[in-house]
Amino acid sequence: SSRVLWTLAVTQLAYLAALNKSYATRYGHSLSKAIEKEFGGHLENALRTMLVTHDEYYAKLLHDAMAGMGTDEDTLTRIVVSRRDQIPGVNACYVKHYGKTLAHRISSEVSGDYKKMLVAICSRT
Repeated sequence: SSRVLWTLAVTQLAYLAALNKSYATRYGHSLSKAIEKEFGGHLENALRTMLVTHDEYYAKLLHDAMAGMGTDEDTLTRIVVSRRDQIPGVNACYVKHYGKTLAHRISSEVSGDYKKMLVAICSRT
């Protein structure tokens, strides 16, 4: 397990994507699934996070911030505002994984001038 940790910690994301593909071909399930089976808690979360792009990571955080009852507006603000230059890529990942644009989803979660600002940022291409 320490070899797995070291490999994931020092390997670039592009290589990890190729490694994940080869692993899935050889073993019939993703590296992420293997990590889920072998590790738990914060370590599992950290290792699985190493396997995704920044855009995929932020798309999931935004999805989680708007899932269920209520909206985590602090997370929504922090990601959309601080990562506004990355939002087109995050939005593309969001659409791919969740079937709606960030602007559409945010429109149903918040209101007023806050909504206008977030939707304006998310509507940039």
